[in-house]
Amino acid sequence: IMRLGLVSDIHASFRSLVRAFDILERRGVERVVCMGDIVQHGNEGDAVIALLRASCVVCVKGNHDANAVRRACEDGDRELSTASIEWLDALPTERAYTWGGLAVGIAHAAPAGVDAYVWPDEVPRALKRALRTSELDVILLGHTHVPMRIWHHGICLINPGSVRGTRARDS
Repeated sequence: IMRLGLVSDIHASFRSLVRAFDILERRGVERVVCMGDIVQHGNEGDAVIALLRASCVVCVKGNHDANAVRRACEDGDRELSTASIEWLDALPTERAYTWGGLAVGIAHAAPAGVDAYVWPDEVPRALKRALRTSELDVILLGHTHVPMRIWHHGICLINPGSVRGTRARDS
């Protein structure tokens, strides 16, 4: 079985990402997956992106990543380098893989185009509908900054929380 390391909601905190990578390396992780919100709120976005790229981390685009791209294109905001903006813009919002015989979906907020918060005690109605016909075994999420592992309709929903820490609700 492949050992996946999960990170999410880095929010441009290079030090937090390095600390997470150190922990994952000590645990013998073979591949790292990032569920988005790579940038914004911190001032080390370019360094975070460079480390993710150099480490060949599988990433999806989060809402803050999309916001950073939009701001750069519309407002000329240059918080990030052109290369970083182009890399973020090219990220998909969802990915799917088969790892260790399991069908694994990766999204920031929720799969199947559902833009919602998934909490340990609150699976949105639109996501419940999408899960009824899903062929995924595991769905990896971010967005809420709250770690969770729950089962719904036989599908395991996992959120590692934010490498930067938790807060009541994501903005």
